[in-house]
Amino acid sequence: MPGRRIQVNTGLYGDVAGTLENLDKSAHAAALVIEWADLDRRLGFREGGRWMPSALADIVATVRVSLKRLEGAIEALTPGFRLAISLPGLPFPPLFHAAGAQTTEAEASLDEAVSHFSATVANRPGVAVVNARRLAEDSPPGGRYDLKSDLLTGLPYTLTHADAVAGALSGLVVPAAPKKGIISDLDDTLWHGLVGEVGPEGVSWDLASHHYLHALYQKLLSSLSEEGVLVGIASKNDPAVVELALRRSDLYLKPDHVFPVEAHWHAKSGSVARILKTWNISADSVVFVDDNAMELAEVAGEHPGIECIQFPGNDYAAGYAMLRKLRDVFGKERLSNDDALRLSSIRSGTEFRAATESGEASEVFLQSAQAVIEFDFQPAAGDSRLLELVNKTNQFNLNGARYTEADWLEAISRPGA
Repeated sequence: MPGRRIQVNTGLYGDVAGTLENLDKSAHAAALVIEWADLDRRLGFREGGRWMPSALADIVATVRVSLKRLEGAIEALTPGFRLAISLPGLPFPPLFHAAGAQTTEAEASLDEAVSHFSATVANRPGVAVVNARRLAEDSPPGGRYDLKSDLLTGLPYTLTHADAVAGALSGLVVPAAPKKGIISDLDDTLWHGLVGEVGPEGVSWDLASHHYLHALYQKLLSSLSEEGVLVGIASKNDPAVVELALRRSDLYLKPDHVFPVEAHWHAKSGSVARILKTWNISADSVVFVDDNAMELAEVAGEHPGIECIQFPGNDYAAGYAMLRKLRDVFGKERLSNDDALRLSSIRSGTEFRAATESGEASEVFLQSAQAVIEFDFQPAAGDSRLLELVNKTNQFNLNGARYTEADWLEAISRPGA
């Protein structure tokens, strides 16, 4: 964000909730890092008095009160404010009665309180919570705490963990725009085998054949489709054979989840071009997946900006990484009802263009569509579809200026907006 000036202000040490309550009203975003000692000083190593098991009930109660205060501060943030939150991830001091391998009732209660807080605030527009499981992969819990740094300077994190937390928070404060569509190859990608050689029943993706990685890919595509991601096919194949294979009842990706299907013997870059035109989106919003490196290079050369991913075959570690990457690039903070309508809308638009190009009167076609238009002058502030439409420079936005989520929520919250 080179156009933004960064200013660092200091709050009262040890008063995270108070700092959040007294944020500068001109600020647009914040990163909130919470640790156990922020919720009750007795849960830290640096201060908090004696470690007394008799105080555990009071500690749990204090943590609940602290989290409730944070909830109130978050609810009071101005509309459009962006808040990224990192939840406690450091070890507890040795104040519990059991050996470290055993979870005590007090520890479970503390974890439950934080989980309830996370579930509550994560539902608020503009708030994003760092995924604790993903953070644990990037920064294993055993390497997070630096006792020397904590005692001497007050920073409890190792530099490696500080880097991981900062990276996660920055990605949530300014999230990347999700991709909108995925174009997939078929042979040795959506399934194992060459359908033109072995026939529709000869391709496989089951556990028995040891090709279940293709099934996982199908499952992910099906899930993405239901979330509003467009799924298309670009394959060098006999279209009749492809149609039969796509209608197999055991295929996880159903035919009505896919549109359009480009199956022929011409260059895949041409197939991609026609799919992009049908979808009416740019190449930089699309991912192309193929097992053949040459096909990926051909498509990338003709469509700058498209993200090309090679299907890893039987490399299971690479397959797991691919599934995670696809989940990330298509990730949305929240789903709207309009997301599920995107594919049916594109199908209808294609039918309309086909009807008008064939000479059928557009008025007659529109009458048969029985369309209903609804006007809503007080839409929900958290409806992400509004921002998507306003930022569509090819249809709704003629000046090319784009809003961030924070700018947009602030604009529509003004009186008379």
